[in-house]
Amino acid sequence: MNTGNKTQDARSIRELKGVNPHLCAMVRDLSTYFKIVVTDGLRTVEEQANYVLMGKSKTLNSKHLTGDAVDIMRFDNGKPHWELPLYAEMAVYVRTWSIRNQYPIRWGGSWHTLTNVYDHNGVVTVEDMMKLVDEYTKQCRKARKRPLIDGPHFETLGVSPQ
Repeated sequence: MNTGNKTQDARSIRELKGVNPHLCAMVRDLSTYFKIVVTDGLRTVEEQANYVLMGKSKTLNSKHLTGDAVDIMRFDNGKPHWELPLYAEMAVYVRTWSIRNQYPIRWGGSWHTLTNVYDHNGVVTVEDMMKLVDEYTKQCRKARKRPLIDGPHFETLGVSPQ
């Protein structure tokens, strides 16, 4: 894994206000391994409605409304990167964090699974996570639905303490 930095940037700090403390802890830990910026945390109803109008979200019932979701941008050499395998790499770490902390978190690259329950002999790799993306995509196509692959998105499946 790449070495990140423990210091949170101003945008991440601002975006984490009102976010589930478990997700905040996960983001802090994640930032020790990866260079990341939280691009979205708690949203207002108006912000969510605008995201739906712009096609950036499919629902008015987003977990961002309760602070139970975060979107995280990955950086390398000071530049943002959006390649899905980089987010799958973060999802592997989040799965480990989720198991260690006994707090289920779902990755937006694979909506049909929980990051803390997918097991492959105790080891999960980026390739395993990419297979989950493929499985999800196939399930959607079989159901004649368009898949929503949201690599930067992580959401809690636990009850928000707020």
